[in-house]
Amino acid sequence: MLTVEKITDRIIKHSVGEPRERSNDTLKCGSESMSVSRVAVCFVASVEVVRKAIACGAEMIVTHEPTWYNASDEFFEWMEADTVQREKRQLIEDSGLAVWRFHDYMHAIRPDLIDVGVVEEMGWSDFRIEGSYKRFRISEQTVADVANALKVALNATCPRLVGDPDLVVSQVAFCAGAPASRSQIQALRDESVELLVGGESREWETVEYVRDAVALGQRKAYLILGHSASEEGGMKHAASWLRRILPEVQVEYIESGDPFVAV
Repeated sequence: MLTVEKITDRIIKHSVGEPRERSNDTLKCGSESMSVSRVAVCFVASVEVVRKAIACGAEMIVTHEPTWYNASDEFFEWMEADTVQREKRQLIEDSGLAVWRFHDYMHAIRPDLIDVGVVEEMGWSDFRIEGSYKRFRISEQTVADVANALKVALNATCPRLVGDPDLVVSQVAFCAGAPASRSQIQALRDESVELLVGGESREWETVEYVRDAVALGQRKAYLILGHSASEEGGMKHAASWLRRILPEVQVEYIESGDPFVAV
């Protein structure tokens, strides 16, 4: 039986080789010396996911996104008395679960495991341009058709669009999660790119760039899937990857699901 420490060491070794001096991928709850026979893999360790992990007998959760509502998983002083954070932490501690984040090291793998998994879920693996997981040439179709197909494939409950839903496109760029607007805008600056499919961005950055581009007569559109919808497929893929490098333990994938509902 492996310990938490041995599991995280092996993940890091197979990701980037050596631990980095600075990383958000640290243990959020539990002890490194804990023995583990079953690992639950998820996009975010929500209360619902934690309860499912407990129910399936997991001793450890490997999550992609923060557990404590900020990028570095810090317990800020202004949150010390917060009932949501306190009760969630109590739930995890009472269960004896260890929670470790797999974010920075995961995105450092080439090709990025998140991109590989999401593109597989999208059904776009055969449409990659020159092997890239960021550029695609799909059959000509309207942006609305693309949106409807991805809504189903990625279980995206509330995708949003900037641009004309009737615009016919074939050249698509993909930016999962919430990268800096610079990378999104640089993708759109490629004259061949007609549609950007992404997770999220500040609304006064890429969103307004695309709105202005359309007003200036450019054939551009931006489909916003939501952060979780644009990355969760990558964690499903990561579960398979972890099974290969951790044959001694059971690895269970728990879907976090899109947090939004249409109203």
